[in-house]
Amino acid sequence: MGVGVLFSFALERSEVKQISGVVLTIDDGYIDHWHKYLDYFDKHNVKLTMYITTYHMLKDSSKLKLKEFQKRGHEVGFHTRNHIHLRQFLKENSVENYLKQEIDPGLEELKRDGFNIENFAYPYGENSNEVDIELVKRFNSIRKLKWTSEDRKLKDADVFYSLPVETKILYGAGIDLAYKVGDEELTEALEKAATEKKILFLYCHRLDESGEPWTTSFNRIKQIVEFCEKNKVKMLTVRKFLTLGK
Repeated sequence: MGVGVLFSFALERSEVKQISGVVLTIDDGYIDHWHKYLDYFDKHNVKLTMYITTYHMLKDSSKLKLKEFQKRGHEVGFHTRNHIHLRQFLKENSVENYLKQEIDPGLEELKRDGFNIENFAYPYGENSNEVDIELVKRFNSIRKLKWTSEDRKLKDADVFYSLPVETKILYGAGIDLAYKVGDEELTEALEKAATEKKILFLYCHRLDESGEPWTTSFNRIKQIVEFCEKNKVKMLTVRKFLTLGK
């Protein structure tokens, strides 16, 4: 069975009501950076998905904050146990060893502490069809990356979805400073989601004002939130996104 066949399934409904939406996901474990804005997210009905890595290294205080995220309706996803480079690992190890080291132990640690883990994101965007086949047995979705550039703007990237979602393989585009997506470019992508009744899948990392490459400023988050409020675009977790239209 081909990989493409494995990840698709037939639609049972001929017509599904389409909505405009944004799925905003956070990679790694920058819980403290995002936690101080929880009240803001509640006020504006924003729901995030946090793909967590190195959970076993988090301080107890950060784990408690992560639990608060889940309690308030945000989603906790999985981003491997140690955030290693998959390509390098598979040069010297088997897929089975990757699962034993990077997937199953970390997943068990999160579940043991009461986190409802359903969705996964690869670190660094590095992925493997052989690993995909094993991961779809453990997760409802696997997120990979689509890179933007001067020649391929965010609005032209394959990160827009219609309902219902017919695949377990999802793609997101980055909005950190490193990706050089300007405010106007971001607005154009949001407008496409709003006017074409699509759901836009985005990801970022640390939320702060340092200006470092893998950061997103609060003003950028406000830009997304305010656009969504003004244009009746829903901000969704990955879990909610996958259940719409079914």
